[in-house]
Amino acid sequence: LRDCRRTMPLALLLGLAFVTAIYLALNVAYLRALGFAGITNASAPAAEVIHLGLGSSASRVMAAMVMISALGAIHGMLFTGCRLLAAVGERDPRFRLWNRWTNRQVPLWSLVTIGTVSLLLIVIVGTETGRNLFRQGALSLRLPDPEFENYEGGFNTLFAASAPIFWTFLLLSGLALIVFRYRDPDRPRPFRVPLYPVTPLVFSASAGYMLWSSALFAGKLMLLVLPVILVGLLASWNVPTKLRAND
Repeated sequence: LRDCRRTMPLALLLGLAFVTAIYLALNVAYLRALGFAGITNASAPAAEVIHLGLGSSASRVMAAMVMISALGAIHGMLFTGCRLLAAVGERDPRFRLWNRWTNRQVPLWSLVTIGTVSLLLIVIVGTETGRNLFRQGALSLRLPDPEFENYEGGFNTLFAASAPIFWTFLLLSGLALIVFRYRDPDRPRPFRVPLYPVTPLVFSASAGYMLWSSALFAGKLMLLVLPVILVGLLASWNVPTKLRAND
């Protein structure tokens, strides 16, 4: 970070190469140990590979390690997500509650908001009562049936529903870089994107394709996350005039 013009591209390239190498090596190991059919039917391929080589006890240890890794990823998303809401509360007085910090420097109400939405989605997808209530609500509003039965349930259903939203924001991030460079070309930038504008255009095109593909797969299931997106669009559309002037 002290010399980001040199170290930032190096960190990105080395990190990407390292993660890619690990990912490919793991998939080669899964294929050699389980075969293609075995991977297709495996709910926890890492644990099943360990079970073949070291037995059931080691398999349980591997399953616990995967769970701890998932909890670490959840922690990281909560840590960054609640601070994004805090930044919104800092800029927009309508959401100032999100920018209230505790003595331990935690934006409590933004964390409560994210936790509440997450738990609500879990209840809707993970319980039969939640699915039935959501289906009845959609039909009463003359919206299509989300067709929960077409997906595997649990995490897979939430993943399918939220993937289009994930790729939407990645697409917007790539396009935002181009917009900001056009609107404010003279701003000092410690790190400039290599091969601009080719890099953000390729990134945006890739994200756009993934958005289209994930939306086709999710279909009517996107009704799960549509209310959150609509609220966000309405809030951002009606930005106070003072904030627009500052931007």
